[in-house]
Amino acid sequence: MYRRNRFILIMGFTIIVIWFLSLWAVQTEYEKNHHQFLVERSNLLERSTASVISSYERFSNFIFESAVNTEEVTTLMQQATKASEEEQAKIRMEMYTIFEDMYEVASDYDFRQLHFHLPNGDSFLRMHAPDKFGDNLFDLRETVRMTNTEKRYTRGFEEGRIFNGYRFVYPLFSLGEHVGSVEVSISLESIISILGEMFPSVRSSFIIEKEVMESTVFETERSRYEPSLLAEGYVVDEAVAELISEEEASYYKDNQLLDLVRSSIEDPILSKESFVKLIHYNKRDYVIFYSETENFKGDPVGYFTYILPTTELRTIAATRNISVFTITAIFLLAAAFVYIFHQRQKAMRELARKDPLTNLYNRRYFYQRVVKLMKMHKQKQHYFAILDIDFFKQVNDQFGHGTGDEVLQAIARIMCETLTNDEIFARHGGEEFIVMLPHTHRSAAMIYCDTLRRAIEDYSFSGVGHITVSIGVTEYQQAESLKAVIDRADKALYEAKASGRNKVIYK
Repeated sequence: MYRRNRFILIMGFTIIVIWFLSLWAVQTEYEKNHHQFLVERSNLLERSTASVISSYERFSNFIFESAVNTEEVTTLMQQATKASEEEQAKIRMEMYTIFEDMYEVASDYDFRQLHFHLPNGDSFLRMHAPDKFGDNLFDLRETVRMTNTEKRYTRGFEEGRIFNGYRFVYPLFSLGEHVGSVEVSISLESIISILGEMFPSVRSSFIIEKEVMESTVFETERSRYEPSLLAEGYVVDEAVAELISEEEASYYKDNQLLDLVRSSIEDPILSKESFVKLIHYNKRDYVIFYSETENFKGDPVGYFTYILPTTELRTIAATRNISVFTITAIFLLAAAFVYIFHQRQKAMRELARKDPLTNLYNRRYFYQRVVKLMKMHKQKQHYFAILDIDFFKQVNDQFGHGTGDEVLQAIARIMCETLTNDEIFARHGGEEFIVMLPHTHRSAAMIYCDTLRRAIEDYSFSGVGHITVSIGVTEYQQAESLKAVIDRADKALYEAKASGRNKVIYK
């Protein structure tokens, strides 16, 4: 019994452990796929943005090599370095005329600035604002200072006095003499516009730290910036804001969604590093990706922001849920199989132990159990009783064997109701029943047996009336065989029958 129960416990525990491990594996795979999806989407957006900027840089290099870095232009810049203000004005007009058509074409391709500087950092010609010149840029425009002092190409994002953008600043030389620099730049809205064409469902924008903007931009130009809806302490260029479509405008006016976005980025944005978040709103999932943007020196100044509605994460979650349901169903079936198998085995064992008519233990199992008990408790007092129905043959002859079977079943029920849980009793065969009274003494054993005798005598059997029984009782002697004990109890029963029946006799 112990081994069988232990087997069931081990099987049940094994099923539960495997079930939990399977669910853990499914959850781990889900988290891996979930994380991988976020990483892949953020990497795709980041690489695409870098690719757009790189394409503009190659175009800028083409403009520089084909139109700017010519003998005519470098000679004019060499002359401007030594010219009077009046002469510089003439040179400026001549250069403006040279680049007017080219700059108009470049502007159509979203290039924002073509800006020439003298070696000392003075602005010489802004093609986008030719009336603004002469201001020294070294204190505000580090790219201009580095290009002219170190005489090398400088690239990267930088906020300007009027415009911000990605700037490509080239040193200019005439016959080996450094004569200044030229800047070709692209606007942020051009990058955002192309990203919008590449990813129509993604809401892209660019935000810059308010302090960075205020420390550089002409005060008269600061009205071109407005507070960002996506992060406190950041501003957005009006040209970028104007790219928002009517659909996106309503999207950005959804205060509940914006509140969720702002609350989700409140802590990570303080790190000034790239991060990705996931929010759930109005039965939809949104990937929130902020790609940290550095200026040409590597200092963080703002973020490219991307808000991507997605259904793929729900597909990943649905796959996880299906796997969990399937695994749980399989293991429930396995557990049910083990339980049913256990119950069937138990039922079969019970059938092997029980007398089919009375549902009491049969003689074979009674002997097995009693022998085991006596081995475990050799020093204890044990009593045995054999009960036999008086004149049972007459019951069968007069009322039929069916009625006789009912009498046997009724006596079995009386025994179950009368005796306690300590006694072990069984049908011994025919109309005989056997009882073991463990861990007791003679007087208690006799009382138990007489109580049983009187309960049967007082019972009215259906179709028969009252029936009596005779009982023989004996004590188990240490080291005695079970056969010897039962033989002695049988002799006591014989004496009870011989002395008039309906008695309990001890021998």
